[in-house]
Amino acid sequence: MLKFPIRKAFHIIYTMSCNKKGISSYELSRQLSLRQKTCWFFQRKVQEAMRSAGKNLLNGTVEVDEFFVGGPEQGKTGRGNEKKSLVVMALQVDAFGIHRCYAKVIPNASSDELGAFLQEKIDAEATIKTDKWSGYTPSKANFPNLEQEKSDKGKRHPLMHRQIMMFKAWLRGIHH
Repeated sequence: MLKFPIRKAFHIIYTMSCNKKGISSYELSRQLSLRQKTCWFFQRKVQEAMRSAGKNLLNGTVEVDEFFVGGPEQGKTGRGNEKKSLVVMALQVDAFGIHRCYAKVIPNASSDELGAFLQEKIDAEATIKTDKWSGYTPSKANFPNLEQEKSDKGKRHPLMHRQIMMFKAWLRGIHH
């Protein structure tokens, strides 16, 4: 049950789906003369409804890679990753580009964590292409078509690295 007019609800859904970088609940509140908290809660409900069930396994050709997400720490120099989140991403690719994508935050890049992600999201008959990280090697027992190639600074899997860059740019655009 809504506590505001249905037209405003559809306006929120439309605005969320059309804006490339999303829209803040403050801006929706200003545009629709609703409380910010109401807009925030409704946005969360819409996002939850739009979430994938994750039941469709990736098949065909699948590229897998892991990467860190997080900004620089205050007062530290260099590229440290102690406070960053590790994410593993899998892309189903075909002749037309990216078909589907799954990503998950994992505590570490061990063979247990990576293997669990592969089994949860990828069909056993899929051709999996990934880098030579040793955490993927034990998964060859469950995935006979797992191919490990030298990364060559991202040149071997351009769609994967483009997707990672777009994901990070999206995060910077929303959470800045």
